[in-house]
Amino acid sequence: MRYAIHLPIISEYSDPRLLSELAHEAEAAGWAGVFVWESLPLNPDHVPAVTDPWIALAAIALRTSHIKIGPLAIALDHRRPWKVAREIVALDQLSGGRLILGVGLDQSGPTDSAQLGVADEAQARASKLDEVLEIVSGLCSGEPFGYDGEHYQLQEIVFLPRPVQQRIPIWAAVDQADAASLRRAARWDGAYYLAEADAPDSTIARPASPDGVRTMLEHIDGQRARTAPYDLVISRSLWQEDAATAQEAVAALAAAGATWIVQDVLPWELTPDQARMLIRRGPPKA
Repeated sequence: MRYAIHLPIISEYSDPRLLSELAHEAEAAGWAGVFVWESLPLNPDHVPAVTDPWIALAAIALRTSHIKIGPLAIALDHRRPWKVAREIVALDQLSGGRLILGVGLDQSGPTDSAQLGVADEAQARASKLDEVLEIVSGLCSGEPFGYDGEHYQLQEIVFLPRPVQQRIPIWAAVDQADAASLRRAARWDGAYYLAEADAPDSTIARPASPDGVRTMLEHIDGQRARTAPYDLVISRSLWQEDAATAQEAVAALAAAGATWIVQDVLPWELTPDQARMLIRRGPPKA
């Protein structure tokens, strides 16, 4: 099991310099990764400060040397794939080959999406995301690549330079009840499994359980075409548990097939100083 810190980029955490400092401390404390939120809140009733995830990651790349970094999970359904390809190659080079690309659909509300001009139906946004991923992957290969899809068409082109990594890993956010997200996750290198419902008709989510992890991996494994190593990433607030409880929970999740746990830093629960204390404690000890 590997452990990462998941940093917000809003409110008090909207300063890239602060985020880079927290990432530096996370690396020193033994965390294996630092990831940042995607956030585009436009709700007129609550307008926090928000920074750009790519700029934050660039700052983090320059203050760290070996931990994995990346967005988790960034909404690509309203981003231009050729711009994303340039951004992630630059970040992979800047970090020396440490980038992981966590992706998902835009989860902002209908009003927020409409303000951005991206108020498509969920099915259309999912289709766009799949095409963006294919194009980003193709452009990052450094080989001649063209694409003719429903939403995007590209004449054959070569994008250089290549990333440091032979292939930048892609983790796709998954919903156990959404067949399309399961197919997407199976196509790439990992699944970001945020939570599961208490019941089929429940809107209340709870942290991923070992049974939920096993079920998720069964769905994904049945659709995978490659045999390369695969990551199952879950979110869990380990700081709320005592050491013995956390160790027991981690052992059960690892046995079920989870490979990463990300510790969320929630800005409405932790100030930057409190987050710094949490980070300095380091990940759970085996």
